[in-house]
Amino acid sequence: MKREELLAWIGVVLAIPPIIYMVGLEGKWAAGAFVVLILGGLAREYVTGRKQENRPVFSVIRTKKRVQMQDKDGKTAKFEQNMRVRVNHRTREFITSYLGGDGRAENFQVDGHDPSELKTTGSRTEIVKRFDRELLPGEEFNIFITYDLIGSFPGKKEGVGHMVEFETKTAEMEVIFHSDRPCLSGELLKRYGGSMHNGGEYTRAANGSRLETNIPNPSLGAEYILQWDW
Repeated sequence: MKREELLAWIGVVLAIPPIIYMVGLEGKWAAGAFVVLILGGLAREYVTGRKQENRPVFSVIRTKKRVQMQDKDGKTAKFEQNMRVRVNHRTREFITSYLGGDGRAENFQVDGHDPSELKTTGSRTEIVKRFDRELLPGEEFNIFITYDLIGSFPGKKEGVGHMVEFETKTAEMEVIFHSDRPCLSGELLKRYGGSMHNGGEYTRAANGSRLETNIPNPSLGAEYILQWDW
């Protein structure tokens, strides 16, 4: 327990005897109630502060991933991710990840520029954006990430995944298919806690040109996979 927290609890404990005296012995109900209200307000502020302190650095208000096939064989595709992010703690950088898969990713861009840094460990690539100043709690910003996917969709059954790295209100995924090779069917899966589940609803265009989903309040730590046959 931090020193400030310890002092706060000591203050609460020391305030209890005067309340008992005012109410029980002198009948000063109004004064006692006033003190109780003050202590209740302080307790609420303390709990709220603790909740904020335990939150991750960022929360995502909305994220949308889009993959557009550039050819019918899935040899090249364009990836885009548009995010609206809220800051919970002071910071000067934002980090998100490309988790890898078939093929490779190249030409990473953040808001139309090279990332501040790319950190690659195995198949995981961390994409770093550093800001010109320190961001403060409550601030919001947009971030737009793009890269090219090469040889990433070679099979007849493929998918695009979204790992929920941040507390998120809404996650969207969209796949746009080449006109010479539309998708035949689709499904949304959710990998969580080591198990695979049905991920919810999705929409497939009647001509198979598009597959998309909108996931409200996705589970933190889960991976959602928009999968298709083509």
